[in-house]
Amino acid sequence: MTPTAKLSLILCVSPALLLALHILFSRMNLKKPPQLVAIRMLLFSYIPFSLLAWFGALNSSAPASQERLWGIFYFIAVYSCIAYAYFHVFNMSETARRVRILHEIDKAGALSAEHIIAVYGTTDILSVRLERLISLGEMKKVDGRYYLTGKILHLAASLVMLWRSILGFPPVTTEVKKGGTLPGSI
Repeated sequence: MTPTAKLSLILCVSPALLLALHILFSRMNLKKPPQLVAIRMLLFSYIPFSLLAWFGALNSSAPASQERLWGIFYFIAVYSCIAYAYFHVFNMSETARRVRILHEIDKAGALSAEHIIAVYGTTDILSVRLERLISLGEMKKVDGRYYLTGKILHLAASLVMLWRSILGFPPVTTEVKKGGTLPGSI
């Protein structure tokens, strides 16, 4: 089997191996927020997957060549995309109310809007998300006000906003003044 075929095979089986690694990490970190466990697992996964790619496909007896360097770049780029997609599929299954609402409707056959609102109280949705951000260490609450403490999700949000503007989507219109009040509020 050629090194390119080996590398392709390693990348093709990586989602299944990520799932196995995620199961292991989740069992070892039951008290930690699920998204934080997933992020740590994905960052850690670069070590075994890079070793697997290196010893399974990229390490040849020939001295460093341009082909090997492109192979390393290709592996890092594709594996990063796989890890990114894995996280977001997991994150969607963990946090998206839409997925759960669709599942509940499928289970029941049909649900009224009143029933859905009763099950997923709109006042609870914001508090659950705020508490999750606090538990992830992305923000803190002091004297009834929220402050950013982490940078990872803020950076990700900034990149998403940049991506939206590059794609030509309209900007998000809800802006808060620097003092922490909504426009028009007292």
